Amino acid sequence: MNKFSRLAIWHGSPFREHQPSAATEQLQQQGRVHEYQNPDHRLAAVALDYAEQPDRTVVVAPDAAERRELTQLIRADLRSNGQLASEDHSVSVLVEQKFPNHRFAGNYQPGDEIHFRTGSPALEGIPHNSVAHVLEVDASRNTLTIETADGGQVTYNPAQLRSQTRQSTVYREESREVAVGERIRFTAPEKENHIRTGDFATVERIEPDLSVRLDNGKTVELNAESAQHIEYGYAVESAGNLAADRVILTGEAPQLAGLENDLARLNPSIRELSVYTSDASQALQVELAQSPTAAETLSKSLADTANLGIENATLAESLIEEIGLHL
Repeated sequence: MNKFSRLAIWHGSPFREHQPSAATEQLQQQGRVHEYQNPDHRLAAVALDYAEQPDRTVVVAPDAAERRELTQLIRADLRSNGQLASEDHSVSVLVEQKFPNHRFAGNYQPGDEIHFRTGSPALEGIPHNSVAHVLEVDASRNTLTIETADGGQVTYNPAQLRSQTRQSTVYREESREVAVGERIRFTAPEKENHIRTGDFATVERIEPDLSVRLDNGKTVELNAESAQHIEYGYAVESAGNLAADRVILTGEAPQLAGLENDLARLNPSIRELSVYTSDASQALQVELAQSPTAAETLSKSLADTANLGIENATLAESLIEEIGLHL
């Protein structure tokens, strides 16, 4: 038995009886609530927890900067454990741009890819369900010049085509360093292989084509277009409808207190839930007490399982030994 393997049996009766305070207390007693005042120590502890049991594990972190840092920490830990290949390959991906205002042309850049759900074929020559690329941006006139799928050029004002702009999705090309063994998630559906947005997979081969093993066991070859709609699969923003066995929630207490809607949508198949935060007991008390639906959903997810609990003291020892942190 390794130093992380203190078994904590989840009896589940407080959730069955809809007692969120008692359920929170039981989470703490089982060592599944971890409190770190120093955020760097907290993120390092989350990465170690993930790497100890990576299979079908997902970290939920509301903060974007923390998600990026966690991804790098987890990749480093997996690589040191021999679970991620040492050689990285640069892969071009399309990242959805969540502009504060899609009607402001100044938010766009040449090269952006716009997916129109509803077009304007008669007036602007933009077909429905089509993809266009931004050629020019004129912020002073608030216009975009795009190249449509048939090679035509259209200049339009996104503020005037309100319906089309509201229903469009904008992607920007970025690069990701990917290795064999990488966990990825899909950012767009892929009909041919019945892949849904948010599905997870593991990279098995990168060249000449990207080959991945889906979590249902199926191995698929991704074409050039599908291979662009992937992202690292270690840390995500939302817990709602996650297809995972183990979920780790992390963030400052106020951030986690805002996740009550996510808890209400936790997938019933999740077998284990852990929390890492600055003031976990207070965050969970508020979170669960204000959301009876969340307590009921967690009851279904966790009541009949036995989970591994990781205690703060054990984690602290491992952090000192393995990554040289001084707590």
